[in-house]
Amino acid sequence: MSSLFGIKKPCVDCPFRESGTMLESLNEGRMNEIVKNVVEEDGFFPCHKTVDYETADQEEGLQESHRFCAGALIAIDKAGANDRNRNTRLALMWDLYKVEDLQDKDCVINPVDYLESSVDEVRHETK
Repeated sequence: MSSLFGIKKPCVDCPFRESGTMLESLNEGRMNEIVKNVVEEDGFFPCHKTVDYETADQEEGLQESHRFCAGALIAIDKAGANDRNRNTRLALMWDLYKVEDLQDKDCVINPVDYLESSVDEVRHETK
């Protein structure tokens, strides 16, 4: 398995956990943006534990330490978007990642709820 897809279980403070301090601490609308990015826009969301925050602002793109967030992978799968996200589509095609290896799927948010919220916000702003 590729180390980029090596994390199989959401961290205790993963922002994709339904109940957790990280999700609660995000600015309003931020989770909607994150979910939209990974589900609809080929986004890569690194596990926060694999980000070197000292150099993150200086480097664009992937850092060698980055690993795909397991919570994000589960959210992509729950949304039925494995074939829409370029990262997961290619990883599955090249056998670098297996959905069935992911653990604790029940603790992860329903991404559709966040996609619908962002659509509702746009509708509300245009009225």
